Amino acid sequence: KRVKRGSGIVKMGAPIIPGKRIKDDKMPINIAYYIDRSGSMEACINQVFEAAFKISEALKQRFRKDKLVKSTDFRTFVFNTSMKEIKFGQKVYASGGTMGLDEILNFINKNTKNMLINIIITDAGFNVNETEIKKFLKDGVDGLVIFITNTENAEVKKIANENEFKTKLIYILADANFNVE
Repeated sequence: KRVKRGSGIVKMGAPIIPGKRIKDDKMPINIAYYIDRSGSMEACINQVFEAAFKISEALKQRFRKDKLVKSTDFRTFVFNTSMKEIKFGQKVYASGGTMGLDEILNFINKNTKNMLINIIITDAGFNVNETEIKKFLKDGVDGLVIFITNTENAEVKKIANENEFKTKLIYILADANFNVE
């Protein structure tokens, strides 16, 4: 239907006053790093922290001006036989044994399961409980898990290549020193 000029809706020369703006639905980019600091990581621990920093800086640059991103937030956890949060950008020395992959996944499930991306960096050749990992990926984590290792782990790689888990688990085999270009 055509609106008549005399209907009072809009008059010639009347200013258009802006109303309330609809708030954009912005999302935070939050990433948690879980870095192995066991004794076997001693030779490459500094490169691992540098890699995490480079990845974070690249993401900050990429999303700094993105109108759909509210913020970028990074948390860092280190583990040997226990898990500890450290200030992002801080470095620690490597010593001691290492916790199992099931323990790391349980920590994520209890403490940081709502992170957009969870990055596990380790050289450990874990004994993998395939059933537990699949259950964790289905029910225990909301975001993506990236498993970076410099030691081949056929079980984790197999799970990451299954169609059901390709969007939940990424397996990356790094060089011996975890160098990132």
